[in-house]
Amino acid sequence: METMVKKHRHRRKPKLRMFDYRTALPLAGVCLALCSFSSPAMGQEEASAREASIELGLGHTDNVNRNADELDSDIGRLSVGFAGRSDRRWLKTAIAGDLEYLKYGADELPVDDEVLGSVDGTLVAQLVPDRVRWDFGLSYGQVRINPAGVVGPLNRQSITSFSTGPQVTIPLAARTSLQISGFISEQKFEETTELDGRITAARLGLERQITPVTQLTLAVDVSETEYDLDSQTYDFETLSLEYRRELATGEALASIGRGSVEIDGNSEPTTVAQLLWKRAVGARSTIEICVGREITDAGDAFTGAGVAVGCPGDVAGISSASRTTRSREQETISTTSPFVRAGGSLSFLWENEMGNFRATFSLLQDRFKEESTFDNDSTAIELSGSREFARHWRAELTARLWVQDFSELGEKNEDQSVGLSVSRLLSRDMYLSLSYDQNRRVGGIGEYDENVFFLSVGREFGR
Repeated sequence: METMVKKHRHRRKPKLRMFDYRTALPLAGVCLALCSFSSPAMGQEEASAREASIELGLGHTDNVNRNADELDSDIGRLSVGFAGRSDRRWLKTAIAGDLEYLKYGADELPVDDEVLGSVDGTLVAQLVPDRVRWDFGLSYGQVRINPAGVVGPLNRQSITSFSTGPQVTIPLAARTSLQISGFISEQKFEETTELDGRITAARLGLERQITPVTQLTLAVDVSETEYDLDSQTYDFETLSLEYRRELATGEALASIGRGSVEIDGNSEPTTVAQLLWKRAVGARSTIEICVGREITDAGDAFTGAGVAVGCPGDVAGISSASRTTRSREQETISTTSPFVRAGGSLSFLWENEMGNFRATFSLLQDRFKEESTFDNDSTAIELSGSREFARHWRAELTARLWVQDFSELGEKNEDQSVGLSVSRLLSRDMYLSLSYDQNRRVGGIGEYDENVFFLSVGREFGR
C-alpha cells in the first residue's frame, strides 16, 4: 500500500482547457442557481429562503502536499456559496453549492490550481401536475484516488454526475396509487477513468395514503451499472416496504427489505433497511438520527443515493453543501466493486440569532464484494459552533476526528483537524476574517502535520 500512496505523489499536472467536464458541472450548477433564484410565478409561495456568499482570501500553508516533504505555499482563494429553490406549478428547482478556487504559489506543486467543493441541484418539470414529471439532477464534488491515503492536492479527483428520467403516478383508488419511474445516471471521474460509467434504474411502487401525513409504500427497485472501459456489469435488485410520516416539527421514515447484487451470474441476498428520524426539540434545536444498511457502488454513494450514514433529503443550504464535500472525501471509495454499507449517524443542532452549535457522531462499515482490500470500519466525530460577541465580532470553532480502520491491510488511519476563525463585521453583510486550521494524521498511512492561515474579506446575501 505504501507504493500505492507514492504513486499518487507524482500526479500529472492537468492541462487547462477552455471547457471540460470539470468546469461544466460547476457552471451548470450556477445556471441552475440562477433559475432557482429567479422570482417565482405569480401566486406561488417560495419554499425556502435563498442565500449566497462570496469571499476573497490570501493564505499560507506549511505543508501543501500533506506529506513528509512539508512544502510551503502561498494560496489565493475565491469562494462562492449559494442555495435556493423555486416551487412553481410546472417547474421546481433546488440548488446548493459551496465552491472555492485555489491558486497555489509553490513551483514544485504538480497542480497549478484547483476547484474544490460541492454542487448539487435538481430540476423537476411537471408535464402533467401530480401525474407525470421529468426529473434532472446534477452533482459535482471530490473523492480520494487512493482510499487509504491522505486527502490533499495529490490524492483527490473531481467527479461529475448527471441524471435524468420520468416518473408517472397512476391513481388506483381514492388513496392508492401506482408509481413507475426510471432514470439514467452518467458519472465521470477525473483520474480513475475506469470508473466512468452509467447507471440505469427503474422503480415500481404501490403507495397507500393511510392518513394525510402518512404513506406506506411497497417498492421494487432494479438497476444496472455499466463501466465504459469494462464489459462487466452489475445488476442490483431490492424489494422493500417503506413507512413515511410527516411530524408536526419533523419527519420519520422506516423501511425494511431484501436486496442483492448479481456478479457473473451469482447473487447473494442481504437485508437492507433504513431509519430516519428528524425532529425539532424546542424552538431552537433539532435532533437527526439515521441508521441504514444498503447495497451500493462508488457512483451511487457519491450522488447521495447512499443512506447508511448521511440522512437523505432535499437539497439544503450552504452549510449542508460544505458537510457534503467532507462526507464525499471520506465515504466514497474509488473502486468498481459494489459493496454493502451499514452505519448510522446522530446529529444535534442548536441555533439562535447570536450563534449556533452542531455535534455529529457517525459509524460506518463497508464490505466489498470483489475487492476486500478496501473493507473498512470508520468513526467520525465533529463539533462546530459560532458566536457573535461585542456587537461587531464573530468567532467560529470546528473540531473533527476521523478514524478509519482497514482490517485486511492492517492499517488504522487517524485524522484530526481543528479550525478557528475570528471575523469583524464591517457592515450588516460584509466582514473581514482571520482563520487558522491545523490538519493532522497522527497514525496510519502517510502521517503529516499542516498549519494553514487565511486573511479574507467576504459578503453574505439573503441570510
